[in-house]
Amino acid sequence: MDRKLVFGLRRAKGFSSRLIEWFGAGGFSQAEVMDQQGWWWSARSEACWVDKFYYPKGFWSRPPNYCKDELWIFTVEVSEEEYTKFWAFVKLQEGKPYDWLAILHFGLRWLRLKRNWRDPSSWFCSEVMTAACESAGVFEKLFKRFVSVTPGDFALLLVGRKAKYYKVNVA
Repeated sequence: MDRKLVFGLRRAKGFSSRLIEWFGAGGFSQAEVMDQQGWWWSARSEACWVDKFYYPKGFWSRPPNYCKDELWIFTVEVSEEEYTKFWAFVKLQEGKPYDWLAILHFGLRWLRLKRNWRDPSSWFCSEVMTAACESAGVFEKLFKRFVSVTPGDFALLLVGRKAKYYKVNVA
């Protein structure tokens, strides 16, 4: 039986989000994935309060209504094995810190900073999503010299996997 992974790509309004959109050259500033209960999993640079509950910065799940930023949904058909491997990888990342160096790297690519975006000690949103997809076999492993993955890059990888996508009206 085939399954679907449901990814959200957002255009947020905060300062760091605007930097990601600008330097990431893709218009998106956040990448996340929705679980079967409708909760969003991703690495976030800011903590937030939703319905009197605190959600820390870093890689965590957050409730369906945690964010009101512009949202695009991308759905990818995967096998049961890919689905299971994807979620196993994602759940192992819970609680890991946000990777601020990723944003710095986007803005200073010309410095050719040596950075391993697959380093599992901290994550940037689109990089953890890409690593989970690679780990599960949803994407082929990216070329070794690929030194970062922006949310715009991740959207292109999803489209290359024939993802269906649409914009959601968020109230």
